[in-house]
Amino acid sequence: MNRKQLELTFSDDTRNKITIFEPQQPDEKNTLIAIFPAMGVRASFYESFAAELVSRNIATVITDHRGHGNSSIRPSRSVSFGYQEMITIDYVETIANIRQLFPAKKIVLLGHSLGGKIGSLFAGRYPQAIDGLILLTSCSVYQKAWRGWARWKLKLAVAIIRWTAEVLGFYPGHRMGFGGLESRGVIRDWSRQSRCGDYIVDNADFDYEAGLREIKIPVLAISVAGDTLAPKFAVDHLLGKFEKNQQLTQIHLAKNDPRNPGYDHFNWAKNPQKMVDVILDWLNVGNDES
Repeated sequence: MNRKQLELTFSDDTRNKITIFEPQQPDEKNTLIAIFPAMGVRASFYESFAAELVSRNIATVITDHRGHGNSSIRPSRSVSFGYQEMITIDYVETIANIRQLFPAKKIVLLGHSLGGKIGSLFAGRYPQAIDGLILLTSCSVYQKAWRGWARWKLKLAVAIIRWTAEVLGFYPGHRMGFGGLESRGVIRDWSRQSRCGDYIVDNADFDYEAGLREIKIPVLAISVAGDTLAPKFAVDHLLGKFEKNQQLTQIHLAKNDPRNPGYDHFNWAKNPQKMVDVILDWLNVGNDES
């Protein structure tokens, strides 16, 4: 396995790094998977997962979200950004750099949790940018799509998180047990979707809900039983926005599924073999048109 790291300078002068994992022999479809993290999770968390993909001959790139890990900035009262900046600067320019480095590869964006949400908005706005999309334990946080006590817990959590971010000018998730040090703008976009159901993004110059309806590339959505942060009914609400997609594959790993060794929202990244099996089955069978 060849592993190297490159620094990217974005158009707004912020910087980040991508870590590239290349197999000795590429897979038959010449696929590259670009991994974007969950809220508050560093790219390094996915290294074991990336190594497993590479051991199966899938080239892989991991990167941090703006404000985390190798990013040159940190959220503060004076430094704020939201989904718009992440989509139109970070995701656009990261994928463009990967495309320039690997022009012959089929690029599949894999988004974990928040990375899947933002990856979906990116795919809706830039339909030619990627060749496939994997949503791994990624869901809508629309409160009315959640059920039972989970709905009320979500409603309370969103209210507290939103209030904290507005008062402090940022959200100290690393101290509060959910997320990391998050930008006020990210929390505004996240909490607004939780309240209204639609992705209405601050400073947007594009109708992201309309973009979701037009996504036509192959999409794989994976959820796992017992995931309290991305329950299946919340995943269903997000996927319901992909109205025109005829290449959407949804897989829910029940507790008794032989492909599920006890996965939750996070631990598949550290015990990746079975999850990679699911992804490779889709790449080899369900993604033939990409």
